[in-house]
Amino acid sequence: MRYLLVIILSGLCSNNPVKGQAKFTQNIDSLIRQYIADNNIPSVAVGVVYRDSVLYGKRTVKGDDSGSLVDAKEKSIYNIASVAKPFVATAIMILNQQGKIDIKAPVVEYLPYFTVNSKFNDQITIEHLLTHTSGLPSVSSPDDYEYENVDLTDDALENHIKSLSDLELNAKPGKKYGYSNVGFEVLGEVIAKVTHTPFEEYMNTNLFQPLGMTRTSYILSDFSESEIAQPYADHPYKKTERFPYNRQFSPSGNLFTSIEDMNRWMIFNLKDGQYQDFEPLSSSIYALLTTPRIDTKEDGFIGLGWFTKSLSNGKMVFHDGLDLGYSSLMVLFTEPKIGILILSNHQEMDCNELLNKVARAIKY
Repeated sequence: MRYLLVIILSGLCSNNPVKGQAKFTQNIDSLIRQYIADNNIPSVAVGVVYRDSVLYGKRTVKGDDSGSLVDAKEKSIYNIASVAKPFVATAIMILNQQGKIDIKAPVVEYLPYFTVNSKFNDQITIEHLLTHTSGLPSVSSPDDYEYENVDLTDDALENHIKSLSDLELNAKPGKKYGYSNVGFEVLGEVIAKVTHTPFEEYMNTNLFQPLGMTRTSYILSDFSESEIAQPYADHPYKKTERFPYNRQFSPSGNLFTSIEDMNRWMIFNLKDGQYQDFEPLSSSIYALLTTPRIDTKEDGFIGLGWFTKSLSNGKMVFHDGLDLGYSSLMVLFTEPKIGILILSNHQEMDCNELLNKVARAIKY
């Protein structure tokens, strides 16, 4: 996690005389262009949905002298980093509903070769991984996200999980919250082994395709180089020396997608796990994903893969992401059913600041 959310909720104005509708109180194109010019950001993609309708979904790039709107596919695919974790949590709960995974069961029941350097190894459960209470550290190695040593083979994820035997726990499982990318990498391997399907293939077949997310993939080669919004860092910004892609880490964040596809994902979640005819979870199982379980002491409560904060008229469900050259933030307001997503190919962009600006411009 990176951002401590400070959404100005009063900015979501509720005095729209036309009931059941939402609109912007100012020109969002101009707002975004001004923001990226003021902050020297190469590009952002912004999505806004209301109930089951898309209010906004565009990528804005910084031009040589002024921002310009671009609607073509070129440079429109972003790495969404940890904003991808709720996809994995949803897949786990689909398999839970099908009776293939018990979230109370220990990980070793599904991955007999899962071993870390702790006497509590066999006590780590699927639920611990989903709630970041497994005791596993954030990363398996300090240089994981420097992307100096990458594995792009089909066996990358399995080999990664089998290499954790020297990893020490930071706490006894279930004892306290501690954000862990490693935990979601283990969950990805659980999905693969339970379904006898490569993780990336399972996610594509059982989530992305049914949602109509045709430009979403964990496999970078599914996109041409011209489609990728290249990663940048620093001010003035410059392209990163390495590209953030390693199939060892796919389940914890290496997901590539477009703002159009992510708008579909927001609608799916605002409708409690339903998009058009696709409804893979019962309402009671879906509710478990966003039910507050553990107080993180900083980022609200954690559910199963989602962070939540209570509001006077519902709750805010969210996740953010940070990777080499990319930043992202997605927030869902359960009432009035509004979702906002910010994607950027700049590592230091404050997605929270722009999301606040967009939120203040919405009237419903």
